[in-house]
Amino acid sequence: KETFLISNLKNYPNHIFCITETYLTAKKIPFNDNSSLVGDSNFIVVRADRSNFKKSKGGGVCAFIPKHFPFILRKTPSIKNVDYLVLDIFFGTFSFTLS
Repeated sequence: KETFLISNLKNYPNHIFCITETYLTAKKIPFNDNSSLVGDSNFIVVRADRSNFKKSKGGGVCAFIPKHFPFILRKTPSIKNVDYLVLDIFFGTFSFTLS
């Protein structure tokens, strides 16, 4: 059975999806194997898992970006108890920052 997320990824192939409170960890789903998150959809997963997961409830953010959208993940400083991503996404000569 398809998950709600995978169904939406397939139905909206030109959308960017951002999710908070992911509860993801590298132990649950390794960074290099996000296939269980995206199925056979055409998306790239960019994650910022909470590093002190055992000491806190929830946490982590991720973005699902269509593979045909060029982007750059910006390096950002670590801020205690804050999970965030900053991405520059490009569309020809137009670009925007997603954070």
